[in-house]
Amino acid sequence: MLAKTFDGQHIWIKPKSKGQTKIDAMFFPATAEKIDKDNLKAEKEFKKLPTFILCNPNAMFYQQMINFPHAFYLRYFLQKNINVMCWNYRGYARSKGGFLCDKKPTPDNIREDAEAVLKYCRNDLGLQGKIGVYGRSLGGVATSHLTHYVDMIIIDRSFSNLYEIAMYKFYGILAVFLFKLGTWGWDSRNDKRFYARGIECE
Repeated sequence: MLAKTFDGQHIWIKPKSKGQTKIDAMFFPATAEKIDKDNLKAEKEFKKLPTFILCNPNAMFYQQMINFPHAFYLRYFLQKNINVMCWNYRGYARSKGGFLCDKKPTPDNIREDAEAVLKYCRNDLGLQGKIGVYGRSLGGVATSHLTHYVDMIIIDRSFSNLYEIAMYKFYGILAVFLFKLGTWGWDSRNDKRFYARGIECE
């Protein structure tokens, strides 16, 4: 239904370094052209246009964008003649990881999958226009990671880092220690990645 409503085309993206990882994605050309899957390098008008990669908030699949509130940014970018790439983190919907920890949407896995989506856009689809990334909530992990590699980012209602959430939500160093222990040391310093891009651009 999402594909018919917005002329989206389903894609499987496979990070080259991860054996069984498959990312469930859908590309929406602003021109409504069809991707030639047998010849991804074929000349298409949409390749000259800018593209935004959308990174979902927690507990949301891109398939939910068929509902009006969730479809806002998809409609917004397409109406501005901007292509859109939507994707699901591994462990969400049909996206799959490899073995053990590779199956879960940890911050490291989300960042790795975000890189694979960006590489697919540039290297496989051959997009020539500028590329931006929009991330809401959990999507800030992927978006802040890609700041060095894209032309524009929008981070909407995300968090600076998960350690501070543990610290201030549960009031104490013990909460941070237990969080690090329970997650095997997840690194989610979105603030440092975002700030580093700001320094680089000055």
